Amino acid sequence: MSPFFSVIIPIYNVSRFIDSGIQYVLNQSYPDFEVLLIDDGSTDDSGEKCERLAAVHQQVKCFHQSNSGSGPARNLGIQNARGEYIVFFDIDDKIDETFLETVFEGLRNRNHPDVLMFSYDSYDVRYKTLTPVIFKDVDCKSNEEIRTIYVDQLLGLEHANGFVWNKVYRRCLLVDNAITFPRLLIQQDEVFNLYVYRKATSLVISPKVLYHYVVYDKGNTRSRYIPERFHIYNTVKDEFLKLYQEWDLDDERMLKYVYGRFFRNIILTLNFSKKVSKREFKHIVESEDTISCVKALKFLNDCPDIFCGRQYLSAIEKQDFVKYRLIRFMDHFVKNLKWTVKKHFI
Repeated sequence: MSPFFSVIIPIYNVSRFIDSGIQYVLNQSYPDFEVLLIDDGSTDDSGEKCERLAAVHQQVKCFHQSNSGSGPARNLGIQNARGEYIVFFDIDDKIDETFLETVFEGLRNRNHPDVLMFSYDSYDVRYKTLTPVIFKDVDCKSNEEIRTIYVDQLLGLEHANGFVWNKVYRRCLLVDNAITFPRLLIQQDEVFNLYVYRKATSLVISPKVLYHYVVYDKGNTRSRYIPERFHIYNTVKDEFLKLYQEWDLDDERMLKYVYGRFFRNIILTLNFSKKVSKREFKHIVESEDTISCVKALKFLNDCPDIFCGRQYLSAIEKQDFVKYRLIRFMDHFVKNLKWTVKKHFI
C-alpha cells in the first residue's frame, strides 16, 4: 500500500546535518510516509550515511546520482515517489513533530487541494534573529482563481514563490503534467512553481507556521561562483514573462517585479568578480535582454530598489564602463563600511 506522503530530501555534502536533520522527519506523529534521500554525488560521507539510514529504517530509501544540483535530485525523488502528496525538506532545516499531521489535517479539511502552501519562520544563524513569514488564508478552487490571486498572493520572494519546502504537491499533478525542476544551478524552485501554478486546479494558503527555515553563512548563492549566472537569471526572467503572457495578467506590478529583479541580478553578475573586465561588461550590457530590461524600466518609470540604482541604470543604458566602475567602487565602499559598523556595534 502506498504511503500518503513522500518526503524528498536532496543531499549534497551535508554530513554534519544528516543525523539530526533526519530525526525531524522520522519522529513525526503522523506515521504514513516514506523518506527518499537523494545523494547528489556527495564527496564527503553523506552518501554512506544515507545508505545506513535506509538499512535501519524501513521508511527510508536511498538513491544516488552524479552531482547535478538539487533540481535534478528532486526530480529523481519525484520519479521514485509513491505517496499521494510530495513534501520537500532540506536536511539543514527544522520541522515540528506534528508537521505531517497538521498538513494532513489541512489537506483533509480543504478537500485535498493540488497544492497546500503554509507559512514559515526564518532563523538567521549569524545574527540569531527569528523572522516569521505569515500569509493570508486563501482557498482557490480553480486555475482561474489562482490566476486572480497570483500577483497579490504568490508573486515574488516575499510570497515564497522561490521555495518548495513550504508547500506540498499532489503527486499526480506533477506526474500527469510532466512537471519537473529545470536544470538550473540556482532559482530552479521558482521556475518549478511557475510550472505548478499553470496546471494546478486548486490551491490553499495557510497562515499556520509549519516550517523552520535556517539561514547559514555558507552556501549562499550570492557569494559563490556559479557558471552561466547571467544566463540563468535571464532564463528565469523569461519564464515569468511567459506566465504573464499566457495568463494575460496585464498588471504593471508584475512587470516591475520581473524587470526590476532581473536588473538587480545584472548588477549582481557584474559585481560578482573582484575586477570585472571591459569585455565581460560589454557582453552583458550589449545583450538584447539587458537593453530590453533597461527600456522596460524606463517605460515603467521604475528604478530597482538598490543602492546607486539610478546611477547603475544610467551607466548600463549608456554602456559606459568607466562610469560603471566608479559607481561600483562607491557601492562596495559604502557596503563594506556598513558591514564594519554592523560587525562591531551589533
